[in-house]
Amino acid sequence: MATSSKDLVFAVSTWNVGASSGASVTSQAEGLDAWLRAATTTAADIHIVAFQEIININEAYSYVETAINPLNAPARAMGVLGGLDNGLFGGLFFDKKADGLDEPLSAEADMWEMEVCKRLATYKLVAKQQLVGMMVFVLVAQQHADECTSVRVTYKGTGPLGVGNKGGVAVSLGLYGSTVCIINSHLAAGSEGPTARDEMFHALVNGLSFPRSPSNAATWPTLPMEHDRLIWCGDFNYRINLGGDDVRARVARGEWTELLAADELTQSKASGAAWGGFEEGPVTFAPTYKYDLNSDEYDTSKKRRAPAWTDRILWRQCEQIKLLSYVRHEIRESDHRPVSAVLQLTVGAAQ
Repeated sequence: MATSSKDLVFAVSTWNVGASSGASVTSQAEGLDAWLRAATTTAADIHIVAFQEIININEAYSYVETAINPLNAPARAMGVLGGLDNGLFGGLFFDKKADGLDEPLSAEADMWEMEVCKRLATYKLVAKQQLVGMMVFVLVAQQHADECTSVRVTYKGTGPLGVGNKGGVAVSLGLYGSTVCIINSHLAAGSEGPTARDEMFHALVNGLSFPRSPSNAATWPTLPMEHDRLIWCGDFNYRINLGGDDVRARVARGEWTELLAADELTQSKASGAAWGGFEEGPVTFAPTYKYDLNSDEYDTSKKRRAPAWTDRILWRQCEQIKLLSYVRHEIRESDHRPVSAVLQLTVGAAQ
Protein backbone atom coordinates (compact mmCIF):
# COMPACT_ATOMS: atom_id res chain seq x y z
CA MET A 1 0.00 0.00 0.00
CA ALA A 2 1.39 3.35 -0.98
CA THR A 3 1.91 5.72 1.97
CA SER A 4 3.15 8.87 0.19
CA SER A 5 1.28 10.98 -2.33
CA LYS A 6 2.17 12.74 -5.55
CA ASP A 7 0.24 15.40 -7.48
CA LEU A 8 0.09 14.76 -11.23
CA VAL A 9 -1.35 17.09 -13.88
CA PHE A 10 -3.65 15.44 -16.43
CA ALA A 11 -4.42 17.26 -19.68
CA VAL A 12 -7.68 15.79 -20.98
CA SER A 13 -8.62 16.71 -24.56
CA THR A 14 -11.68 15.54 -26.50
CA TRP A 15 -12.80 16.34 -30.04
CA ASN A 16 -15.47 15.00 -32.38
CA VAL A 17 -13.61 15.49 -35.66
CA GLY A 18 -16.71 14.92 -37.76
CA ALA A 19 -15.49 12.45 -40.36
CA SER A 20 -19.12 12.10 -41.42
CA SER A 21 -18.72 15.59 -42.85
CA GLY A 22 -15.86 14.47 -45.05
CA ALA A 23 -13.08 15.71 -42.78
CA SER A 24 -9.68 14.04 -42.79
CA VAL A 25 -6.48 13.96 -40.77
CA THR A 26 -4.77 16.02 -43.45
CA SER A 27 -7.41 18.73 -43.54
CA GLN A 28 -7.52 18.89 -39.74
CA ALA A 29 -3.78 18.85 -39.05
CA GLU A 30 -3.63 22.59 -38.36
CA GLY A 31 -6.55 22.38 -35.96
CA LEU A 32 -5.06 19.35 -34.22
CA ASP A 33 -1.81 21.23 -33.71
CA ALA A 34 -3.56 24.28 -32.24
CA TRP A 35 -5.74 22.13 -29.98
CA LEU A 36 -2.90 20.06 -28.53
CA ARG A 37 -0.61 23.08 -28.32
CA ALA A 38 -3.25 24.78 -26.16
CA ALA A 39 -3.44 21.68 -23.98
CA THR A 40 0.31 21.79 -23.37
CA THR A 41 0.40 25.37 -22.05
CA THR A 42 0.31 23.70 -18.64
CA ALA A 43 3.18 21.23 -18.21
CA ALA A 44 1.17 18.01 -18.02
CA ASP A 45 2.37 14.73 -16.57
CA ILE A 46 -0.28 12.75 -18.47
CA HIS A 47 -2.05 13.51 -21.74
CA ILE A 48 -5.41 11.93 -22.55
CA VAL A 49 -6.39 12.54 -26.17
CA ALA A 50 -9.88 11.39 -27.17
CA PHE A 51 -11.55 11.47 -30.58
CA GLN A 52 -14.99 10.67 -31.90
CA GLU A 53 -15.98 10.10 -35.54
CA ILE A 54 -12.50 9.49 -36.89
CA ILE A 55 -14.27 7.43 -39.55
CA ASN A 56 -17.64 7.92 -41.21
CA ILE A 57 -20.06 6.26 -38.80
CA ASN A 58 -23.06 7.12 -40.98
CA GLU A 59 -22.15 4.54 -43.59
CA ALA A 60 -22.40 0.85 -42.72
CA TYR A 61 -19.44 0.30 -45.05
CA SER A 62 -17.19 1.96 -42.50
CA TYR A 63 -17.60 -0.80 -39.93
CA VAL A 64 -19.26 -3.80 -41.57
CA GLU A 65 -17.95 -4.15 -45.12
CA THR A 66 -14.37 -4.32 -43.88
CA ALA A 67 -15.12 -7.56 -42.09
CA ILE A 68 -16.88 -9.40 -44.90
CA ASN A 69 -14.68 -8.38 -47.82
CA PRO A 70 -11.66 -10.74 -47.94
CA LEU A 71 -9.66 -8.16 -49.89
CA ASN A 72 -9.54 -5.84 -46.91
CA ALA A 73 -6.67 -5.96 -44.45
CA PRO A 74 -7.57 -8.02 -41.36
CA ALA A 75 -5.99 -5.44 -39.05
CA ARG A 76 -8.22 -2.71 -40.45
CA ALA A 77 -11.31 -4.87 -40.00
CA MET A 78 -10.30 -5.72 -36.47
CA GLY A 79 -9.67 -2.13 -35.52
CA VAL A 80 -12.85 -0.75 -37.03
CA LEU A 81 -15.08 -3.57 -35.84
CA GLY A 82 -14.15 -3.44 -32.17
CA GLY A 83 -17.35 -4.00 -30.19
CA LEU A 84 -19.09 -6.57 -32.35
CA ASP A 85 -18.45 -9.10 -29.60
CA ASN A 86 -21.35 -7.49 -27.78
CA GLY A 87 -23.78 -8.26 -30.59
CA LEU A 88 -24.69 -10.66 -33.34
CA PHE A 89 -21.11 -11.60 -34.26
CA GLY A 90 -19.97 -12.34 -30.70
CA GLY A 91 -16.26 -13.05 -30.50
CA LEU A 92 -15.92 -13.64 -34.25
CA PHE A 93 -13.22 -11.13 -35.05
CA PHE A 94 -10.85 -10.83 -32.10
CA ASP A 95 -10.53 -11.07 -28.36
CA LYS A 96 -9.88 -8.20 -25.98
CA LYS A 97 -6.28 -7.97 -24.80
CA ALA A 98 -4.83 -6.70 -21.56
CA ASP A 99 -1.88 -4.95 -23.17
CA GLY A 100 -2.59 -1.28 -23.84
CA LEU A 101 -0.69 -1.12 -27.15
CA ASP A 102 -1.34 -4.42 -28.95
CA GLU A 103 -4.76 -3.66 -30.41
CA PRO A 104 -4.76 -3.30 -34.22
CA LEU A 105 -6.16 -0.02 -35.52
CA SER A 106 -7.88 1.14 -38.67
CA ALA A 107 -5.92 3.15 -41.24
CA GLU A 108 -7.59 6.34 -39.99
CA ALA A 109 -6.63 5.63 -36.39
CA ASP A 110 -3.05 4.91 -37.41
CA MET A 111 -2.85 8.35 -39.00
CA TRP A 112 -4.29 10.08 -35.92
CA GLU A 113 -1.80 8.19 -33.75
CA MET A 114 1.09 9.40 -35.88
CA GLU A 115 -0.09 13.01 -35.67
CA VAL A 116 -0.73 12.94 -31.93
CA CYS A 117 2.63 11.34 -31.15
CA LYS A 118 4.40 13.81 -33.42
CA ARG A 119 2.98 16.72 -31.40
CA LEU A 120 3.59 15.07 -28.02
CA ALA A 121 6.96 13.64 -28.95
CA THR A 122 8.50 13.93 -25.48
CA TYR A 123 5.80 11.70 -23.98
CA LYS A 124 5.57 7.92 -24.01
CA LEU A 125 2.45 6.38 -25.55
CA VAL A 126 1.27 3.77 -23.04
CA ALA A 127 -2.25 2.93 -24.25
CA LYS A 128 -4.54 3.25 -27.24
CA GLN A 129 -7.94 1.80 -28.09
CA GLN A 130 -10.32 2.20 -31.03
CA LEU A 131 -14.00 1.37 -31.34
CA VAL A 132 -15.28 2.34 -34.80
CA GLY A 133 -15.10 6.16 -34.72
CA MET A 134 -13.95 6.45 -31.10
CA MET A 135 -10.24 6.56 -30.28
CA VAL A 136 -8.33 7.24 -27.08
CA PHE A 137 -4.60 7.71 -26.54
CA VAL A 138 -2.83 7.96 -23.18
CA LEU A 139 0.67 9.43 -23.10
CA VAL A 140 2.85 9.71 -20.01
CA ALA A 141 5.84 11.96 -19.31
CA GLN A 142 9.05 9.98 -19.36
CA GLN A 143 9.79 10.60 -15.66
CA HIS A 144 6.60 8.76 -14.72
CA ALA A 145 6.82 5.92 -17.24
CA ASP A 146 8.30 3.39 -14.82
CA GLU A 147 5.49 4.07 -12.35
CA CYS A 148 2.77 3.54 -14.97
CA THR A 149 1.87 -0.11 -14.53
CA SER A 150 -0.75 -2.75 -15.35
CA VAL A 151 -2.05 -0.91 -18.43
CA ARG A 152 -5.20 -2.49 -19.86
CA VAL A 153 -7.74 -1.46 -22.49
CA THR A 154 -11.31 -2.41 -23.25
CA TYR A 155 -14.38 -1.28 -25.22
CA LYS A 156 -18.14 -1.75 -25.42
CA GLY A 157 -20.44 -1.10 -28.34
CA THR A 158 -23.95 0.15 -27.53
CA GLY A 159 -25.31 0.69 -31.04
CA PRO A 160 -27.80 -1.57 -32.87
CA LEU A 161 -26.95 -5.26 -32.32
CA GLY A 162 -24.21 -4.12 -29.96
CA VAL A 163 -22.14 -2.74 -32.84
CA GLY A 164 -19.82 0.03 -31.81
CA ASN A 165 -21.06 3.00 -33.79
CA LYS A 166 -21.92 4.23 -30.29
CA GLY A 167 -20.37 3.12 -27.01
CA GLY A 168 -17.06 3.64 -25.28
CA VAL A 169 -13.37 2.83 -25.13
CA ALA A 170 -11.49 2.74 -21.85
CA VAL A 171 -8.01 2.53 -20.34
CA SER A 172 -7.03 1.26 -16.90
CA LEU A 173 -3.61 1.92 -15.45
CA GLY A 174 -1.71 2.13 -12.19
CA LEU A 175 0.14 5.29 -11.18
CA TYR A 176 2.29 5.26 -8.05
CA GLY A 177 0.02 2.63 -6.54
CA SER A 178 -3.32 4.27 -7.40
CA THR A 179 -5.62 2.93 -10.11
CA VAL A 180 -6.95 5.30 -12.78
CA CYS A 181 -9.71 4.63 -15.30
CA ILE A 182 -10.18 6.77 -18.42
CA ILE A 183 -13.31 6.50 -20.60
CA ASN A 184 -14.02 8.09 -23.98
CA SER A 185 -17.59 7.62 -25.16
CA HIS A 186 -19.97 8.60 -27.95
CA LEU A 187 -23.54 8.34 -26.68
CA ALA A 188 -26.92 8.11 -28.41
CA ALA A 189 -27.73 10.74 -31.04
CA GLY A 190 -29.84 13.77 -30.23
CA SER A 191 -32.96 12.40 -31.87
CA GLU A 192 -33.02 9.43 -29.49
CA GLY A 193 -33.59 11.60 -26.42
CA PRO A 194 -31.87 11.94 -23.04
CA THR A 195 -33.23 8.63 -21.71
CA ALA A 196 -31.26 6.74 -24.36
CA ARG A 197 -28.10 8.60 -23.39
CA ASP A 198 -28.70 7.92 -19.70
CA GLU A 199 -29.17 4.23 -20.49
CA MET A 200 -25.89 4.15 -22.44
CA PHE A 201 -24.12 5.73 -19.46
CA HIS A 202 -25.32 2.88 -17.24
CA ALA A 203 -24.52 0.28 -19.90
CA LEU A 204 -20.92 1.50 -19.99
CA VAL A 205 -20.54 1.84 -16.22
CA ASN A 206 -21.69 -1.76 -15.80
CA GLY A 207 -20.48 -3.25 -19.08
CA LEU A 208 -16.96 -1.92 -19.60
CA SER A 209 -14.83 -4.69 -18.14
CA PHE A 210 -11.06 -4.83 -18.20
CA PRO A 211 -9.42 -8.20 -18.90
CA ARG A 212 -7.12 -9.93 -16.47
CA SER A 213 -3.55 -10.78 -17.35
CA PRO A 214 -0.86 -12.84 -15.60
CA SER A 215 0.79 -9.61 -14.44
CA ASN A 216 -2.40 -8.36 -12.74
CA ALA A 217 -2.98 -9.21 -9.12
CA ALA A 218 -6.45 -10.45 -8.31
CA THR A 219 -7.16 -7.19 -6.52
CA TRP A 220 -6.73 -5.00 -9.62
CA PRO A 221 -10.09 -3.49 -10.66
CA THR A 222 -12.04 -4.71 -13.64
CA LEU A 223 -14.97 -2.26 -13.66
CA PRO A 224 -14.72 1.54 -14.01
CA MET A 225 -16.23 2.38 -10.62
CA GLU A 226 -13.77 0.06 -8.85
CA HIS A 227 -10.87 2.39 -9.69
CA ASP A 228 -9.47 4.98 -7.30
CA ARG A 229 -9.82 7.77 -9.90
CA LEU A 230 -12.16 7.92 -12.90
CA ILE A 231 -12.14 10.46 -15.76
CA TRP A 232 -14.85 10.39 -18.45
CA CYS A 233 -14.86 12.44 -21.64
CA GLY A 234 -16.37 12.41 -25.11
CA ASP A 235 -19.34 13.40 -27.24
CA PHE A 236 -22.24 12.68 -24.89
CA ASN A 237 -24.81 14.17 -27.28
CA TYR A 238 -26.97 15.72 -24.53
CA ARG A 239 -29.03 18.65 -25.86
CA ILE A 240 -30.65 21.74 -24.36
CA ASN A 241 -34.31 21.17 -23.49
CA LEU A 242 -35.64 24.40 -25.00
CA GLY A 243 -36.96 25.44 -28.39
CA GLY A 244 -34.29 25.95 -31.04
CA ASP A 245 -34.96 29.66 -31.54
CA ASP A 246 -34.94 30.22 -27.78
CA VAL A 247 -31.60 28.42 -27.47
CA ARG A 248 -30.05 30.47 -30.27
CA ALA A 249 -31.27 33.73 -28.74
CA ARG A 250 -29.93 32.85 -25.31
CA VAL A 251 -26.59 31.72 -26.76
CA ALA A 252 -26.31 35.08 -28.54
CA ARG A 253 -26.82 36.81 -25.17
CA GLY A 254 -24.38 34.52 -23.37
CA GLU A 255 -27.01 33.26 -20.90
CA TRP A 256 -25.06 30.20 -19.86
CA THR A 257 -26.72 29.80 -16.43
CA GLU A 258 -30.21 29.71 -17.91
CA LEU A 259 -29.15 27.36 -20.69
CA LEU A 260 -27.35 25.00 -18.32
CA ALA A 261 -30.51 24.71 -16.24
CA ALA A 262 -32.14 23.23 -19.36
CA ASP A 263 -29.11 21.12 -20.32
CA GLU A 264 -30.12 17.45 -20.44
CA LEU A 265 -26.94 16.19 -18.77
CA THR A 266 -27.39 18.67 -15.93
CA GLN A 267 -31.01 17.55 -15.57
CA SER A 268 -30.11 13.84 -15.64
CA LYS A 269 -27.53 14.39 -12.92
CA ALA A 270 -29.93 16.45 -10.77
CA SER A 271 -32.72 13.89 -11.07
CA GLY A 272 -30.46 10.93 -10.34
CA ALA A 273 -31.20 9.36 -13.72
CA ALA A 274 -27.48 9.22 -14.59
CA TRP A 275 -24.04 10.63 -13.70
CA GLY A 276 -24.56 10.32 -9.97
CA GLY A 277 -21.34 11.09 -8.11
CA PHE A 278 -19.72 12.72 -11.15
CA GLU A 279 -18.49 16.30 -11.27
CA GLU A 280 -17.91 18.78 -14.10
CA GLY A 281 -16.14 22.10 -14.08
CA PRO A 282 -18.04 25.37 -14.52
CA VAL A 283 -19.23 25.65 -18.12
CA THR A 284 -18.41 29.24 -19.01
CA PHE A 285 -18.14 28.78 -22.77
CA ALA A 286 -20.61 28.66 -25.64
CA PRO A 287 -22.17 25.36 -26.76
CA THR A 288 -19.74 23.30 -28.81
CA TYR A 289 -22.23 21.88 -31.36
CA LYS A 290 -23.37 22.17 -34.15
CA TYR A 291 -21.35 24.51 -36.40
CA ASP A 292 -21.10 24.95 -40.13
CA LEU A 293 -17.67 23.72 -41.18
CA ASN A 294 -14.91 26.35 -41.14
CA SER A 295 -17.35 28.86 -39.67
CA ASP A 296 -18.48 30.51 -36.45
CA GLU A 297 -22.12 30.06 -37.48
CA TYR A 298 -24.31 27.47 -35.82
CA ASP A 299 -26.08 25.06 -38.16
CA THR A 300 -27.61 26.89 -41.14
CA SER A 301 -28.75 23.72 -42.91
CA LYS A 302 -32.42 22.87 -43.33
CA LYS A 303 -32.31 20.98 -40.02
CA ARG A 304 -31.07 24.07 -38.10
CA ARG A 305 -29.98 21.97 -35.15
CA ALA A 306 -30.04 23.96 -31.93
CA PRO A 307 -26.68 24.61 -30.23
CA ALA A 308 -25.77 22.19 -27.44
CA TRP A 309 -22.96 21.25 -25.08
CA THR A 310 -22.46 17.79 -26.52
CA ASP A 311 -18.73 17.63 -25.77
CA ARG A 312 -17.91 17.21 -22.09
CA ILE A 313 -15.31 16.16 -19.53
CA LEU A 314 -16.38 14.81 -16.12
CA TRP A 315 -14.78 12.90 -13.31
CA ARG A 316 -16.00 10.86 -10.37
CA GLN A 317 -16.06 13.26 -7.46
CA CYS A 318 -13.30 12.83 -4.89
CA GLU A 319 -10.99 15.05 -2.87
CA GLN A 320 -8.00 13.79 -4.85
CA ILE A 321 -9.10 15.44 -8.12
CA LYS A 322 -8.99 19.21 -8.57
CA LEU A 323 -9.94 21.17 -11.68
CA LEU A 324 -7.36 23.65 -12.95
CA SER A 325 -9.09 24.69 -16.21
CA TYR A 326 -12.01 23.78 -18.49
CA VAL A 327 -12.21 25.47 -21.89
CA ARG A 328 -13.27 25.06 -25.49
CA HIS A 329 -11.00 25.71 -28.45
CA GLU A 330 -11.79 27.70 -31.56
CA ILE A 331 -10.90 25.03 -34.11
CA ARG A 332 -13.26 25.28 -37.09
CA GLU A 333 -12.46 22.12 -39.04
CA SER A 334 -15.37 20.10 -37.64
CA ASP A 335 -19.00 20.72 -36.74
CA HIS A 336 -17.89 20.35 -33.09
CA ARG A 337 -15.50 22.54 -31.12
CA PRO A 338 -12.96 20.56 -29.09
CA VAL A 339 -12.75 20.99 -25.33
CA SER A 340 -10.03 20.34 -22.80
CA ALA A 341 -9.67 20.17 -19.04
CA VAL A 342 -6.58 20.28 -16.89
CA LEU A 343 -6.97 18.21 -13.74
CA GLN A 344 -4.68 17.68 -10.78
CA LEU A 345 -4.87 14.12 -9.46
CA THR A 346 -3.32 13.11 -6.18
CA VAL A 347 -2.06 9.54 -6.51
CA GLY A 348 -0.06 7.19 -4.36
CA ALA A 349 -1.76 8.09 -1.10
CA ALA A 350 -2.93 5.29 1.16
CA GLN A 351 -6.17 4.00 -0.36
